[in-house]
Amino acid sequence: MPARRPAADFGGDYAFWVPTVKVAERHARFAKVYFYRFDIAPRIVRWAGLDATHGLEMFALFDRMDGLFGHALGLLGGRLAFKRAGRRMQRSWLQFARDGHPGPHWPHYTPKKRRTLIIDTHDRVDEDPRSERRLAWQQFVPHL
Repeated sequence: MPARRPAADFGGDYAFWVPTVKVAERHARFAKVYFYRFDIAPRIVRWAGLDATHGLEMFALFDRMDGLFGHALGLLGGRLAFKRAGRRMQRSWLQFARDGHPGPHWPHYTPKKRRTLIIDTHDRVDEDPRSERRLAWQQFVPHL
């Protein structure tokens, strides 16, 4: 039986990350793409042996940390940083809805540079984050 963390990483890559990268690559041929990776996770999620998982950012984006489940997520700490990340996301999403661009802090993604906004306690932009994994997946599943 595989270890829990590598199995979760493999499943997350296969089901969510790799297809998302492929969609971004293809869509970027025709329009600007703004790519992000949500890395902030409350301590209870990390205590469970996970990082930020698919869909977790929706709790931040839609400010759901004040409900029962949100309080449970923040039980061991990290709730305020999570809420702050959500407010930053809201500002970017709203500016994108108004202007078609989320702001100067978030450059567009191209298959050449692959600039990605990493949303964490302190946001940053990385060029081609996890490039080794992306290239390995490309070799493993070349038709994607």
